[in-house]
Amino acid sequence: MYYVYALMDVRSNLPFYIGKGLKANSRHEDHFKESIGNTSNIHKFYKIDFLRRHGYIIPVNILVDNILDENNAYDIETSFIKEYGRENIDPVGILVNICIDNR
Repeated sequence: MYYVYALMDVRSNLPFYIGKGLKANSRHEDHFKESIGNTSNIHKFYKIDFLRRHGYIIPVNILVDNILDENNAYDIETSFIKEYGRENIDPVGILVNICIDNR
């Protein structure tokens, strides 16, 4: 089963990254294991690093859970990314996501 999640910035109570994961591998946890050398999204890495260095906890909010179909999970993820927009890409975007649809 799949789920769509948000990495949250506790200072604003807004998401800064939206992702899709497979319950079996807890995809959201991978973001906290990345390093400057192995990340595919440098902006996400620096955001997580900044928050951690300043003592903030980064909550993970499960936005939609128990999604059976992966394409449906991608569609839901995409709709959330479009809703919040991407920093420096969309006019008033707040997310550090690079792709709007990562299929």
